[in-house]
Amino acid sequence: WKPSCPDSTTPSWLNEIEQLIRDDPKAVVGEVGLDGFHFSPDSGELTTPMDKQIEVFEAQMELAAQYQRPVSIHTVQCMGQMLASLTKLKKSKKGLPPKIYFH
Repeated sequence: WKPSCPDSTTPSWLNEIEQLIRDDPKAVVGEVGLDGFHFSPDSGELTTPMDKQIEVFEAQMELAAQYQRPVSIHTVQCMGQMLASLTKLKKSKKGLPPKIYFH
């Protein structure tokens, strides 16, 4: 799932990602992240609302932590929200993935 493709969030998207992770023991999760840069030319709003992006990002990070997979994160103009999400995840029972790569 990518923030720039909001229609890609079908009800089964998380199950599909989990299956891919289970099928390939060396799979890395990502690229995942938050995008505070892309706006709709019609509405002037983010193409995908930040609360939805955070919800999806945290679900992906929880999967990576559950399966102990590294994550590749791409963040654009919303580092504060990203750090807040990572702090929240670190304090949760599920914790963070074993490695996080930012670019």
